Amino acid sequence: MERAMAIRMTYITYTPEAHRAIIEGKQNREPVMRALIEDAGGKFIGFYGLIGRPEGDGVVISDFADISDYMSVVAKTMLSGAISDITTAHCYTGEDVVAASDAFFPFVDGIEKLAQSGVTAVIQPSGSIRDKEIIKFANETETILVFSRTRHFRH
Repeated sequence: MERAMAIRMTYITYTPEAHRAIIEGKQNREPVMRALIEDAGGKFIGFYGLIGRPEGDGVVISDFADISDYMSVVAKTMLSGAISDITTAHCYTGEDVVAASDAFFPFVDGIEKLAQSGVTAVIQPSGSIRDKEIIKFANETETILVFSRTRHFRH
């Protein structure tokens, strides 16, 4: 199964020196961020300035398959000296939907319905006499299946 990219919104806050350079028209940060992201194997989606927002002075939207590639861009950005703070928000898609159950699935139809609804991972305690059928279905549909072996709800 191909790894999905992970879209991230990276909020940046400039140092006072970087603010001055941008205001004086000496720097355009978008090409710099685009190059950093693409050189690290990511996809540059956009760069937007934020005015009067507590999140920061700008937001960079990027798409990375590998968290270590993304973190290398964050490190290089911080080391540039133009950024005083970075905050990241992961953007979730339908590919990120998971299900958790405190009860086992007694039949395949329950996990089948979840998979048809876009769920890509399921955690459940196991214990059904049909667990092997559930595992087989999960493998066939590439649904991640985790058995916790623990129930938290008590009757």
